[in-house]
Amino acid sequence: MAVAGSVSSGKSTLVNALVGAELTVTGLNPVTFTPTVLRHAAEPAVTVHFLDGRPREHHPLTSLARFTARLPDTDASKNIAWVEVRGPLPRLRSFDLVDTPGFGSRFEADTQAALAALGLTPEDVSSATADQLTRADAVLAVLNAGVSRSDADLLTRFRGKGLALSPVTCVGVLTKVELMWPGEVRRPVSNPLDHCGRIAERIMAVPGMSRLLHDVHPVCSKVSEAAWSMSEEDHADLASLARTDPVLLHKRLRVHRAFAEGPFEDLPLPPERRARLVRRFGQYGIALATALIRDGVEALGELRAELDRRSGMESLRTALMRHFGHRSELIKVGRILDAVHAVDTGQLFVDDPRTGAAVEDALRRVTALERDELAFAELRMLTRWYQGELPLPEADAAELRTVMGEHGSSVAERLGLPPRTPLGEMERTALARLGHWRASPLMNHPGGRTPVQLMQLRYEQLCQRVRAARALLEDAD
Repeated sequence: MAVAGSVSSGKSTLVNALVGAELTVTGLNPVTFTPTVLRHAAEPAVTVHFLDGRPREHHPLTSLARFTARLPDTDASKNIAWVEVRGPLPRLRSFDLVDTPGFGSRFEADTQAALAALGLTPEDVSSATADQLTRADAVLAVLNAGVSRSDADLLTRFRGKGLALSPVTCVGVLTKVELMWPGEVRRPVSNPLDHCGRIAERIMAVPGMSRLLHDVHPVCSKVSEAAWSMSEEDHADLASLARTDPVLLHKRLRVHRAFAEGPFEDLPLPPERRARLVRRFGQYGIALATALIRDGVEALGELRAELDRRSGMESLRTALMRHFGHRSELIKVGRILDAVHAVDTGQLFVDDPRTGAAVEDALRRVTALERDELAFAELRMLTRWYQGELPLPEADAAELRTVMGEHGSSVAERLGLPPRTPLGEMERTALARLGHWRASPLMNHPGGRTPVQLMQLRYEQLCQRVRAARALLEDAD
């Protein structure tokens, strides 16, 4: 799963929050210059892969920043292709995560100088990002607080060019949401997550966006990142601030620099400790953490978990597993099949026709999955609809997305029903929709036969599952 977006869009902070560890370097300016692949493993290690063919190098995890980030003592160079990070990262048991440098040319002057010192150009960074995205099975598209022209271009530029961006494989994430707090004068923002939830809805309403993204999730990733890296000293300092009058604390927090440097005698912490807190948590993170402590969430572990939940990251992880998790094997098989279709057996085995015939037979067995596996056929159908290749009315298209698992893979979710719907109602709904599709006039329209047949097959299967569940319950009685 690759994290993609414009430079300085908060990708590395999002990666740290997803992983639940402060691994990648973050900052106010672009700092990630090298694609980084993070994987779960028992033993931590950093492996550097080079462009010039030299043997890969192994280093301790503490050296990661040397090879990926813009730092004074960095070892990153144009010869590094990508860096692999392994470690005990239990949240990555189900997928690998790729932190990409980003697209665009909005580099500050000091960043341009750092790139030049490394022998890199903005085009090199964008090219490295594009290369990683074409290798990815799924993409997290990092957006700013509204879809700018460059954001939309980023999503459309690579669609159909080795990167199959569609709601099947792409989820949007709205980052830097915590910066919306405390809002403007006479327009306060007490909960930036709710505020940006409305922005996410507007993003999905942009024409064409629903064919690129499955959904857009607003997150305060900096708050989650800080929660999981919070030290005992940070926890004690937050508890101390929580004993301050909330109105006074919010007043001091409104200006980042003043809170970090001001000689405020009405605050219990000296400037250097306030500076460390606001650099790690941000203004909203401090306001949220101290409010939770005042509400009784005092233990370190409980505070970490609640900050993560309030940041929106817990909801995002759940959504990713729901959307990608039950399809992960299908998506990977789909990429394999695309590669199989590109094989020219005549050129590969000109001198050995028997081997060529054997390979062609093996390839036919693999490609038969497209015909024989209902779930795979559905995935292909969804992809075709998102690419605008199926002339379906909107109501039928919405039902197709639901029954084919876009909103969940359980029987109730595929039928568009609440989770605890009685079995009898599930069966009646499935039979009613089966009857509708058996009589559908789309069967006689150009391109309509296959989707109609797939809908019938899925509703028949859902009926069978409900009846099997009822039979099991009757046997138990």
